[in-house]
Amino acid sequence: MSIENLLKTNVNEHLSYNPDTGLFTWRMKRGNKAAGSIAGSQHNNGYHTIFLCGRRFYAHRLAFLFMRGNLPTGVVDHINGVKNDNRWINLRDVSQSENMANRSGAQKNSKTKHLCVSPHVAGGYVVQIRRNKKRIYVGYFKELEAALVAYKGAANEYL
Repeated sequence: MSIENLLKTNVNEHLSYNPDTGLFTWRMKRGNKAAGSIAGSQHNNGYHTIFLCGRRFYAHRLAFLFMRGNLPTGVVDHINGVKNDNRWINLRDVSQSENMANRSGAQKNSKTKHLCVSPHVAGGYVVQIRRNKKRIYVGYFKELEAALVAYKGAANEYL
């Protein structure tokens, strides 16, 4: 039996999901957890996880299984960027590229601390956006503020 089929059986048997709150609760007493108590816990990466079938699963992936009957084909994007907000209206099945486009900020090691804006070796700033595994060159700008304005315009155009 595949893990997905095993999960389908166990999710429906052991868990209830409220799409309006995004919370999973136990249908029956489980260990020291009473029936009706919130299932799982927040992982140190910020996502809510639930231990089921001898493995730990992300609650947002289980929400797809519960609502659609199958696991997502891509990655689950939290539309508002809040990792533990598993309300159904906040989740969507997207490609990795689309998920990265929904980031709210730059990576921690960014020299400019702004998304898609990098310092140029000759001074100034370069703006590049990645969409569908392709790099889109927006332009070179002497001032950071001009680069940020260009990024915002390009991001709106390519989203």
